[in-house]
Amino acid sequence: MIRKPHRAIIVFCTAFLVFASLASADNRTIIIGGTGAALGPMSELAASFKQTRPEFEFEVLPSLSSGGGMKALAAGRIDIALTARPPKAKELTSSMNVIQYARTPVVLATAKDNQAMQLTSRNLVRMIAGELTRWPDGTPVGLVIRSKHSAETIILESMNPEIPEAIKKARLRPGVPVARSVQEAADLIQGHKGGLGTASLSVILSENRPLKSLVLDGVAPTVEAVEKGEYSFVKLFYLVTDKQPHKGVGEFVGFIKSSAGAAILRRTGHAVNAD
Repeated sequence: MIRKPHRAIIVFCTAFLVFASLASADNRTIIIGGTGAALGPMSELAASFKQTRPEFEFEVLPSLSSGGGMKALAAGRIDIALTARPPKAKELTSSMNVIQYARTPVVLATAKDNQAMQLTSRNLVRMIAGELTRWPDGTPVGLVIRSKHSAETIILESMNPEIPEAIKKARLRPGVPVARSVQEAADLIQGHKGGLGTASLSVILSENRPLKSLVLDGVAPTVEAVEKGEYSFVKLFYLVTDKQPHKGVGEFVGFIKSSAGAAILRRTGHAVNAD
Protein backbone atom coordinates (compact mmCIF):
# COMPACT_ATOMS: atom_id res chain seq x y z
CA MET A 1 0.00 0.00 0.00
CA ILE A 2 1.37 3.37 -1.06
CA ARG A 3 0.75 6.11 1.46
CA LYS A 4 -0.01 9.66 0.37
CA PRO A 5 2.58 12.22 1.53
CA HIS A 6 1.63 14.13 4.63
CA ARG A 7 0.18 17.61 3.93
CA ALA A 8 2.89 19.25 6.07
CA ILE A 9 5.57 17.61 3.94
CA ILE A 10 3.94 18.89 0.75
CA VAL A 11 3.74 22.43 2.15
CA PHE A 12 7.36 22.28 3.28
CA CYS A 13 8.61 21.03 -0.09
CA THR A 14 6.59 23.63 -1.98
CA ALA A 15 7.93 26.42 0.23
CA PHE A 16 11.48 25.12 -0.20
CA LEU A 17 11.17 25.09 -4.00
CA VAL A 18 9.75 28.63 -4.04
CA PHE A 19 12.56 29.85 -1.75
CA ALA A 20 15.18 28.12 -3.92
CA SER A 21 13.70 29.69 -7.02
CA LEU A 22 13.79 33.17 -5.45
CA ALA A 23 17.35 32.67 -4.23
CA SER A 24 18.38 31.61 -7.71
CA ALA A 25 16.73 34.69 -9.19
CA ASP A 26 18.53 36.94 -6.69
CA ASN A 27 21.89 35.39 -7.50
CA ARG A 28 21.56 35.10 -11.25
CA THR A 29 23.82 36.95 -13.69
CA ILE A 30 23.08 40.67 -14.03
CA ILE A 31 23.11 41.53 -17.74
CA ILE A 32 23.89 45.13 -18.76
CA GLY A 33 23.74 46.66 -22.23
CA GLY A 34 23.29 49.91 -24.12
CA THR A 35 25.40 52.86 -25.20
CA GLY A 36 29.05 52.05 -25.80
CA ALA A 37 30.25 55.18 -24.00
CA ALA A 38 29.06 53.79 -20.65
CA LEU A 39 30.28 50.20 -20.92
CA GLY A 40 33.90 50.59 -19.72
CA PRO A 41 33.02 52.48 -16.53
CA MET A 42 30.10 50.13 -15.85
CA SER A 43 32.46 47.15 -16.10
CA GLU A 44 34.71 48.77 -13.50
CA LEU A 45 31.75 49.42 -11.22
CA ALA A 46 30.61 45.81 -11.57
CA ALA A 47 34.09 44.47 -10.77
CA SER A 48 34.34 46.64 -7.66
CA PHE A 49 30.85 45.69 -6.47
CA LYS A 50 31.62 42.00 -6.96
CA GLN A 51 34.60 42.23 -4.59
CA THR A 52 32.20 42.59 -1.66
CA ARG A 53 29.27 40.68 -3.19
CA PRO A 54 30.90 37.73 -5.00
CA GLU A 55 27.61 35.85 -5.25
CA PHE A 56 26.50 38.15 -8.09
CA GLU A 57 27.78 37.65 -11.64
CA PHE A 58 27.80 40.29 -14.37
CA GLU A 59 27.72 40.27 -18.14
CA VAL A 60 28.36 43.62 -19.86
CA LEU A 61 27.40 43.27 -23.52
CA PRO A 62 29.16 44.96 -26.46
CA SER A 63 27.61 48.22 -27.60
CA LEU A 64 23.89 47.97 -28.37
CA SER A 65 23.37 51.77 -28.65
CA SER A 66 20.95 53.62 -26.40
CA GLY A 67 17.94 52.52 -28.42
CA GLY A 68 19.17 48.94 -28.62
CA GLY A 69 19.58 48.83 -24.85
CA MET A 70 16.01 50.01 -24.31
CA LYS A 71 14.65 47.40 -26.74
CA ALA A 72 16.63 44.66 -25.00
CA LEU A 73 15.30 45.74 -21.59
CA ALA A 74 11.70 45.83 -22.85
CA ALA A 75 12.15 42.32 -24.26
CA GLY A 76 13.50 41.03 -20.95
CA ARG A 77 16.91 40.23 -22.43
CA ILE A 78 18.89 42.47 -20.06
CA ASP A 79 18.48 43.78 -16.50
CA ILE A 80 19.97 47.27 -16.89
CA ALA A 81 19.83 49.48 -20.00
CA LEU A 82 22.37 52.28 -20.36
CA THR A 83 21.47 55.30 -22.47
CA ALA A 84 23.28 58.49 -23.47
CA ARG A 85 20.01 60.40 -23.80
CA PRO A 86 16.70 60.53 -21.97
CA PRO A 87 14.66 57.46 -22.95
CA LYS A 88 11.89 58.30 -25.41
CA ALA A 89 8.27 58.03 -24.28
CA LYS A 90 7.64 55.22 -26.77
CA GLU A 91 10.54 53.22 -25.29
CA LEU A 92 9.27 53.37 -21.71
CA THR A 93 6.70 51.26 -19.95
CA SER A 94 4.99 51.88 -16.64
CA SER A 95 7.20 49.19 -15.05
CA MET A 96 10.51 50.96 -15.87
CA ASN A 97 12.56 53.23 -13.62
CA VAL A 98 14.95 55.84 -15.08
CA ILE A 99 17.94 57.29 -13.20
CA GLN A 100 20.29 59.95 -14.55
CA TYR A 101 23.53 59.02 -12.83
CA ALA A 102 26.41 60.95 -14.43
CA ARG A 103 27.72 63.34 -17.09
CA THR A 104 30.90 63.08 -19.14
CA PRO A 105 32.58 65.70 -21.35
CA VAL A 106 32.31 65.11 -25.08
CA VAL A 107 35.79 66.09 -26.24
CA LEU A 108 37.68 66.72 -29.43
CA ALA A 109 40.16 63.86 -29.42
CA THR A 110 43.38 63.22 -31.26
CA ALA A 111 46.21 60.70 -31.02
CA LYS A 112 48.51 61.10 -28.03
CA ASP A 113 51.56 61.58 -30.25
CA ASN A 114 49.97 64.51 -32.10
CA GLN A 115 51.84 67.64 -30.98
CA ALA A 116 48.68 69.76 -31.02
CA MET A 117 47.25 70.56 -27.59
CA GLN A 118 44.42 72.99 -28.38
CA LEU A 119 42.02 74.09 -31.05
CA THR A 120 39.78 77.08 -31.70
CA SER A 121 36.19 76.49 -32.71
CA ARG A 122 36.88 78.52 -35.87
CA ASN A 123 39.71 76.21 -36.95
CA LEU A 124 37.54 73.23 -36.00
CA VAL A 125 34.96 74.42 -38.54
CA ARG A 126 37.66 74.73 -41.20
CA MET A 127 39.05 71.25 -40.46
CA ILE A 128 35.62 69.63 -40.66
CA ALA A 129 34.79 71.48 -43.89
CA GLY A 130 38.11 70.41 -45.44
CA GLU A 131 39.48 73.96 -45.71
CA LEU A 132 42.26 73.37 -43.14
CA THR A 133 43.86 70.03 -43.92
CA ARG A 134 46.98 70.01 -41.74
CA TRP A 135 47.90 70.55 -38.10
CA PRO A 136 50.45 73.29 -37.25
CA ASP A 137 53.35 70.80 -37.51
CA GLY A 138 52.26 69.71 -40.99
CA THR A 139 50.58 66.45 -40.00
CA PRO A 140 47.51 65.77 -42.19
CA VAL A 141 44.16 65.98 -40.41
CA GLY A 142 42.43 62.59 -40.27
CA LEU A 143 38.80 63.57 -39.68
CA VAL A 144 36.40 60.99 -38.24
CA ILE A 145 32.69 61.76 -38.01
CA ARG A 146 29.69 59.99 -36.50
CA SER A 147 26.21 59.29 -37.84
CA LYS A 148 23.80 62.19 -38.20
CA HIS A 149 21.66 61.47 -35.15
CA SER A 150 24.37 60.31 -32.74
CA ALA A 151 24.77 62.17 -29.45
CA GLU A 152 28.34 63.09 -30.42
CA THR A 153 27.24 64.70 -33.70
CA ILE A 154 24.49 66.69 -31.99
CA ILE A 155 26.94 67.95 -29.36
CA LEU A 156 29.62 68.69 -31.96
CA GLU A 157 27.15 70.81 -33.92
CA SER A 158 26.50 72.88 -30.79
CA MET A 159 30.17 73.90 -30.51
CA ASN A 160 29.87 76.48 -33.31
CA PRO A 161 26.87 77.55 -35.44
CA GLU A 162 28.86 76.89 -38.63
CA ILE A 163 29.62 73.26 -37.79
CA PRO A 164 26.35 71.70 -39.07
CA GLU A 165 27.05 73.02 -42.57
CA ALA A 166 30.71 71.95 -42.33
CA ILE A 167 29.61 68.40 -41.41
CA LYS A 168 27.35 68.29 -44.47
CA LYS A 169 30.41 69.04 -46.61
CA ALA A 170 32.46 66.40 -44.77
CA ARG A 171 29.84 63.72 -45.48
CA LEU A 172 30.21 64.40 -49.20
CA ARG A 173 34.01 64.30 -49.12
CA PRO A 174 35.58 60.97 -50.19
CA GLY A 175 37.71 59.26 -47.58
CA VAL A 176 36.02 60.68 -44.46
CA PRO A 177 34.99 57.66 -42.34
CA VAL A 178 31.68 57.56 -40.49
CA ALA A 179 32.07 55.57 -37.25
CA ARG A 180 29.10 53.48 -36.11
CA SER A 181 30.00 53.49 -32.41
CA VAL A 182 32.13 55.37 -29.89
CA GLN A 183 34.60 52.47 -29.86
CA GLU A 184 34.93 52.46 -33.65
CA ALA A 185 35.42 56.23 -33.64
CA ALA A 186 38.17 55.95 -31.01
CA ASP A 187 39.87 53.18 -33.02
CA LEU A 188 39.91 55.34 -36.15
CA ILE A 189 41.12 58.48 -34.37
CA GLN A 190 43.97 56.76 -32.52
CA GLY A 191 45.02 54.94 -35.69
CA HIS A 192 46.06 58.22 -37.34
CA LYS A 193 48.64 60.61 -35.85
CA GLY A 194 46.53 63.54 -37.06
CA GLY A 195 43.21 61.94 -36.19
CA LEU A 196 40.41 64.25 -35.12
CA GLY A 197 36.93 63.41 -33.92
CA THR A 198 34.59 63.43 -30.97
CA ALA A 199 34.99 61.04 -28.04
CA SER A 200 33.58 60.74 -24.56
CA LEU A 201 36.14 61.33 -21.83
CA SER A 202 34.65 58.24 -20.14
CA VAL A 203 35.75 56.06 -23.07
CA ILE A 204 39.27 57.50 -23.20
CA LEU A 205 39.90 56.98 -19.49
CA SER A 206 38.04 53.72 -18.79
CA GLU A 207 39.44 51.97 -21.87
CA ASN A 208 42.98 53.42 -21.50
CA ARG A 209 42.86 54.79 -25.03
CA PRO A 210 46.04 56.36 -26.50
CA LEU A 211 44.10 59.56 -27.11
CA LYS A 212 44.16 63.04 -25.63
CA SER A 213 41.49 65.69 -25.28
CA LEU A 214 42.13 69.02 -26.99
CA VAL A 215 41.61 72.31 -25.17
CA LEU A 216 38.77 74.08 -27.02
CA ASP A 217 38.77 77.89 -27.13
CA GLY A 218 40.98 77.96 -24.05
CA VAL A 219 38.88 75.58 -21.93
CA ALA A 220 40.13 72.10 -21.02
CA PRO A 221 37.33 69.46 -21.13
CA THR A 222 37.84 68.08 -17.62
CA VAL A 223 35.43 66.76 -15.01
CA GLU A 224 36.24 69.79 -12.84
CA ALA A 225 35.40 72.17 -15.71
CA VAL A 226 32.04 70.43 -16.17
CA GLU A 227 31.27 70.66 -12.45
CA LYS A 228 32.13 74.37 -12.42
CA GLY A 229 29.99 75.04 -15.50
CA GLU A 230 33.02 76.09 -17.55
CA TYR A 231 32.67 73.29 -20.12
CA SER A 232 29.13 72.65 -21.31
CA PHE A 233 29.53 70.03 -24.03
CA VAL A 234 28.51 66.96 -22.08
CA LYS A 235 26.76 63.65 -22.55
CA LEU A 236 24.22 62.60 -19.92
CA PHE A 237 24.06 58.97 -18.84
CA TYR A 238 20.92 57.19 -17.69
CA LEU A 239 20.36 53.69 -16.39
CA VAL A 240 16.97 52.07 -16.78
CA THR A 241 15.68 49.08 -14.82
CA ASP A 242 12.41 47.51 -13.83
CA LYS A 243 10.78 49.36 -10.94
CA GLN A 244 10.92 46.13 -8.96
CA PRO A 245 14.25 44.58 -10.03
CA HIS A 246 15.64 41.45 -8.46
CA LYS A 247 17.84 41.91 -5.41
CA GLY A 248 21.18 41.99 -7.24
CA VAL A 249 20.12 44.79 -9.59
CA GLY A 250 18.76 46.90 -6.75
CA GLU A 251 21.92 46.52 -4.69
CA PHE A 252 24.16 47.28 -7.67
CA VAL A 253 22.24 50.46 -8.49
CA GLY A 254 22.63 51.47 -4.84
CA PHE A 255 26.38 50.91 -5.14
CA ILE A 256 26.59 53.08 -8.27
CA LYS A 257 24.97 55.93 -6.31
CA SER A 258 27.21 55.43 -3.26
CA SER A 259 30.41 57.34 -2.46
CA ALA A 260 32.46 54.33 -3.61
CA GLY A 261 30.61 54.27 -6.92
CA ALA A 262 30.98 58.03 -7.32
CA ALA A 263 34.75 57.74 -6.85
CA ILE A 264 34.97 55.21 -9.68
CA LEU A 265 32.81 57.34 -11.94
CA ARG A 266 34.89 60.48 -11.32
CA ARG A 267 38.11 58.55 -11.96
CA THR A 268 36.71 57.39 -15.29
CA GLY A 269 35.74 60.86 -16.49
CA HIS A 270 32.31 61.59 -15.04
CA ALA A 271 30.77 64.46 -13.15
CA VAL A 272 28.49 62.70 -10.71
CA ASN A 273 24.99 63.81 -9.83
CA ALA A 274 24.45 64.52 -6.14
CA ASP A 275 21.44 62.80 -4.57
